[in-house]
Amino acid sequence: MAKIGIFIGREHHGQKLMNIGAALAHKGHDVFPITANNAINIDPPQMNIGGYVHLYHYLTDVMVARASVLTKELHISSDVSMFWNIYSLREQLLVFFAFKSYLQSEDAPDTVLILHENNFWTKPIAYLCKQRGIPCFAFQEGLLRKKDQDDMKKQSLACEYSTKLFVWGNDSREQYIKAGVPVEKIIVSGASHLALAGDRKSNKRKLVTYFLPLLQHYYGSPEKDITAVSDYCRTNGFDFVVRPHPFENHLDLPFVTNKDKDVIPLILKTDIALCQHSTTALECLALKTPIIEMGLGNKNFLEPLAKEQPVIPSISTIVELNKIATTKNYTDSIWQWISDKIYLPAITQSVINTIVNEIESNL
Repeated sequence: MAKIGIFIGREHHGQKLMNIGAALAHKGHDVFPITANNAINIDPPQMNIGGYVHLYHYLTDVMVARASVLTKELHISSDVSMFWNIYSLREQLLVFFAFKSYLQSEDAPDTVLILHENNFWTKPIAYLCKQRGIPCFAFQEGLLRKKDQDDMKKQSLACEYSTKLFVWGNDSREQYIKAGVPVEKIIVSGASHLALAGDRKSNKRKLVTYFLPLLQHYYGSPEKDITAVSDYCRTNGFDFVVRPHPFENHLDLPFVTNKDKDVIPLILKTDIALCQHSTTALECLALKTPIIEMGLGNKNFLEPLAKEQPVIPSISTIVELNKIATTKNYTDSIWQWISDKIYLPAITQSVINTIVNEIESNL
């Protein structure tokens, strides 16, 4: 059996990878969760399949000193001014040195899993794995936005060094290919964190949940929109819950909120999900929770799904709040479109099997 290192940089990394880690461990592999610091600790690292080892366990005093010197030199040469950029630069160097040391230790893995290759931890990890001939597997994290590709080449950089990239559906596959990811690296597997989601729940009263994006990316006025929906639901006898973005669970909102670590149970019992350009919207669709794209006074928020699929309702005026009462589950005609976004046949154990089999074939 193989040693498999699973890198968990943040709590949501563990949530997205836990099904795969558990399945590999069940097959007898030695699953070795490792973690590292993140800059502002809004989503702290925590492993969901057992204990983890901090990557800095493999650092030496010489490595730390070298990282400090290089950080100062690079800071001066690149004119980095913000604290978090300096912090991230030093952390990236520490991760590089520590992971290289890990690969040379008695704990050295036969293969490595990372959630994605688009942050300062995982890029050097994927690079070092490729350098040493160790298979490294990356995953689609969430909704693919054209803006992210245009501004940051996020899709193009998703699999520079990783061996394979597991993606949610055929639509994602085409986007990654268009961005330049080699077709032979891409595996359409489905979203592994949804594979064992369970069944939908029924409610005595309709439950309307507003799944907020990060407020800095909100199109419109979140206070105005939430208040309007809350008033509408109260008037019509619906239950209403606000789900802050997990990075903003510290917010004190004057509404009933859900801040549970795992969003899936809430999706499964929600009757109508209100969303804005978010991964949660796709997760709702995959789990057959009808969505409405919400933004009072704003018909042009970022990359609406309703533009791609007109069957998806949107609300931009007070009058249109009535769609909350009238929207029902989608007809069969929409499910093929959703299946292209998230490979629906794989919202079962089969998605885990597809991923595990591919990992094992590369050992």
